[in-house]
This record gives sequence, structure tokens and C-alpha cells, in this order.
Amino acid sequence: MSGSPYIAVVAIDFGTTYSGFAFAFNQKKGEGGIHVNKKWGYDQGAATLKTPTSLLLRPDGKFDSFGYQAEEKYANFLNGEDQEYLYFKHFKMTLHNSKTLDRNTKLTAQNGKLFDALLVFAHSIRYLKDQAIEIIRERTGDRQYCEKDIQWVITVPAIWEPAAKQFMREAACEAEIVSKDAPGQLVIALEPEAASVYCREMKMRDFIREKGDANVSDVFARPGSKYLVIDIGGGTLDVTAHEILANGNIKEIHKVTGGPYGGKKVNEEFVSLLEGFFGTATVEKFRAKNPADWLDVMNEFELKKRGRRAYEGDSTRIRLPRSLTVLISEHGGPDLAGRFARSCRTDDVRFVRNEYLCLGPSAMKKLFEPVSNGIIKHLTQLLKDPILKKLQFFFLVGGFAESLLLQETIKKNFDRRCRILVPNDASIAVMQGAVMFGRQPNIVESRIMSTTYGFGICLPFDPEIHPIEKKKVIEGVDWCDDCFVVMVKENDTVRVEETRKFPNYKPLKASQTHVSFYFYNSTDPNAKYTTDDAVGPSIGKVTVESPDISKGTDRKIDVCVTFGGTEIKATAIDKTSGNTATVYLDFLCSKP
Repeated sequence: MSGSPYIAVVAIDFGTTYSGFAFAFNQKKGEGGIHVNKKWGYDQGAATLKTPTSLLLRPDGKFDSFGYQAEEKYANFLNGEDQEYLYFKHFKMTLHNSKTLDRNTKLTAQNGKLFDALLVFAHSIRYLKDQAIEIIRERTGDRQYCEKDIQWVITVPAIWEPAAKQFMREAACEAEIVSKDAPGQLVIALEPEAASVYCREMKMRDFIREKGDANVSDVFARPGSKYLVIDIGGGTLDVTAHEILANGNIKEIHKVTGGPYGGKKVNEEFVSLLEGFFGTATVEKFRAKNPADWLDVMNEFELKKRGRRAYEGDSTRIRLPRSLTVLISEHGGPDLAGRFARSCRTDDVRFVRNEYLCLGPSAMKKLFEPVSNGIIKHLTQLLKDPILKKLQFFFLVGGFAESLLLQETIKKNFDRRCRILVPNDASIAVMQGAVMFGRQPNIVESRIMSTTYGFGICLPFDPEIHPIEKKKVIEGVDWCDDCFVVMVKENDTVRVEETRKFPNYKPLKASQTHVSFYFYNSTDPNAKYTTDDAVGPSIGKVTVESPDISKGTDRKIDVCVTFGGTEIKATAIDKTSGNTATVYLDFLCSKP
């Protein structure tokens, strides 16, 4: 990153289950110069590379704590404070699931109260930002470091809709990471792309069950190589397909795919197992009355589901708190083990001393089946595409990718077709790769569009092709209203920062002193009108001044559209006056 005005690059990996950051000073290059905070949870007796994505706000909505501190404080509430404080966990999935995401979207706290989603994300990002700056100050001994000295990177799933990616940028602005006047100080990095950059820099011995000091780039990731990056975190499966170019850069060869197939699904199966045995009403009562104990149960399961025991044929033991066993006994007697055995479809579950729930390997694997089957089905369907016929290897990354059960399932289904490479530190591959990506954001030269975009105009009316209800007469001329001009279609290849020009549009009226263009996206690449069902509400408007009316309607106006990394910029140019107007398409405008 020669010539950079920034002293360091800091990448925030904002995950569904865990979050963290990594950083590097710009004078040092390569993976070896990347630092991570290894002391998350130090005050709570832990020492991890990430902290839980958990936020606690005070009753007035102001920040209280994040991560391990938030979980510890929430768990220690004894006098009903949990009904006043706002506690959020796994809230990132809202951005993936919401079909009506906008700046007014609300999140539901653990106590049922609603709060602005933008502020929840901003509080969380601000905390991670402040922690990163503090650690850099500690490492350097320079207390003058501040956010303006840093090139910031925030990771997002590639499968997210543009609205969700824009939401993260605006939350970062709210968190004062960057101002709207200096948008280039923040890079939005797609998680699989960041992981790809990182994995290509590693040595073979840095991958599970691989050996040798040879670089991956020399063994597998050579020019012309095609591969998948399969990023499986707490919330989503994110799959991108890349080809390495002669200059070492990357081009996307298939549009990003994925779905809600993250590790959180296993947790949901575990909850369903508890509800199936104890009863939904009992479990819900326990969650409501004993939030701290419930949090302990789920945190223990979250930790142990990634362990080796089920993979090696041993039982996984989860301690049930006394508050739960007492509640259950009140409703159905003390013989928990017998009741569970009678209600469970497998005999691989038992209780020990009416305190520990022991899941045998087959029972544990059963909890993984729904999400594992979803992942396998998705990848199987994806690999039927002829363009992916010559794939050579997979990079398997993300927190959930550290599960040996999941690795075994994926290898069992696909290792005959491709070499499957799993980093030893799969959970932080995105985080470290995002630092590298921040130094070379142009390493991805082109992407495949996932959506069709266009703008609305009036075209000369042709009774042979246009419906009569679209006819509009202006100053004696017949026009067809609401025509949809496609700027780029789904599955088109677009180079990063590519500009497409749409020339020679004209005012409809001789006295018109400005011309406006409205922009839209569409789920149908062949949409003809902005009123078609496939075309969404307007995502932007650009108005250019055209003051010289001496030529009447004989004035030429060009529309230029530039496709950035995660943003689309539209510019209208009045050729007569030279006036220009620019707008970034706004995917967060309120939906009707």
C-alpha cells in the first residue's frame, strides 16, 4: 500500500456469533505483519481471538458493554434488570433476512423491546473501533493515534443484498469510523474475497492435514486456476467462484451464492431438542425467568459443538443448570433420564446425575444434519454449472468451518472432485485477509452481477410494440412512459470501477431547465417497464441542470454509471452546458 496516507489498516470482522479485528502497519507486508487481539475475555477467564457479538444497552438506549462483558453483566442480573436493559445477540442475521431493510428498521431486544437497528450496529462498531485504536496505542506507545490515521475495512457476506452492505457503511459512519466526506477511508470487503486473499498467501503446512513449506500460490493457486471459497460462519453460507489471472489478481466467474446455512442452525436444532423433550412452554418459561442460566447453556453448547468429541466417537456433555431441572421436575417428575429416553428418537442421549445432558456421537451428528444437508445440496446444485467444471480446489473458511463434523461431511461429498483446503485458523481467515484486502482492494478485477439495474425514461411511442396505456403526449409528440433502460443485467461480468455510458437523451419539453433520471433494480433481466412487478421501487434519482433552452428539445444528455466495489454511482451530463450531477444509488430508501 505504497503512498498510503494512513499509518495502519484495521479490519473489523463483524460476525453473527463472534466479532473481532486485525491490524497491520503499512510499512510491514505479508501475513506475518498482521496482529490480532488475543485477549478477548481475559477478565472473564478466557483468552480468544474474537468476542461474542453481544450488545448490552442501558434502559435509556446508551451503550453499556459489548462481547464477553455484555454477556457477563447480563448473566449476573438478579433483580429484574434484564427487563429494563436491552440485550442483543445474533442480530447480524436481520440484515440478511429482512426484505424491507431501511434506515428505520427495528431490532427486538431479549426483553421484547424495539430499538433502532442502525444504532445497534453503530454502537457495536464503535466499540470495536475504540478497542482497535486503544490496542494500537498500547503497541506503539503513541497516545495520539486516532481513527483518522487508519484505513478501515469492514467485512460483509458476499450474498447480502446491496441494501445490507450500504447499511453497514452507514452504521460505520454513525460510529464515526469515517465521515461521509471521506468515503474512501472505509473499504467494505466481501468475506469470501478477503479469505481468498489470505489463503493464497499461506504455506501448505498452514492447512489441516497438509505438509510442507511450499506456498499455496505455487502449488495450487497459480494463474489460470479456478476455485471456490466456501465461507461458513455463524449465520450464513457464502460461496464465491474465482479464477486467478496472469497478474495474480482475481476475477469472479460465477455470481455469489449461499443461504442461511450457518452454525446458528445447529444451535436451533439443539433448542428444538430441548423443547421436544421438556415442552416448548417450559423452555420458554426457563428462558424468560432465568436468562443468565439460559445464556450459560447456549454458550456451552456453542463451544462444544466445535469440539472433537462427536467426531472421535465420544459423548458431548452439556450441564443443565439447577433452575432448569427444578422447573422440569415440578412439571413432570424427577426421572429426567427416563423421560428423555422415551421421547427421543435415538438411544444415544442420556442424563448423568440428573444434571448433565450427554449427547452421543450419533445424536450430536443428528443436530448437524439439517444445516449440513442444506450446504451439501446447495454446493451440489452449484457445481452442476458448466462454468465450474474445471474447479481445482476449495478454500473452506469461517467459524463453523472449524467443526470437524462439517469438514468430514463436505470432504465425504466433494473430495473426489476437488482438493479441499481448510486453514488451521479458519475462524480468523476472513479477519486477517480483510487487512490484506484493505492494502490491495483492486485485487478483484471483475465480479458477476447478481441483480439487474436500469433507469426509467420516455421513448418515442411505437403502437406496434408499446401498450396504449403507456402513451403520453407532450408538446404534440407521442411518447411511451415508464420505459426501463437496462444498465447491467444479472450474470453480466463488470470490471471494478467500470463506467457504462448511455448517450443522447433529450428533454421532453423545449422550456425544460432540468432533466431527472430515476434508477431501479429488477429481478427480471428482461423487464420492459418500471411498473413491471419484477422492478422494485426507485433506488435513486439524479437531476442535472440544463439551463440553455435556446435549442429547445435538441439538447443531448448522457447518463454514465460506474460500478464500484459495493456501490453504484450514476452521473448525468448536460452536453450543452457541461453541467453534471452525481448520485450514489440508495438501497435503503423507505419501501412503500
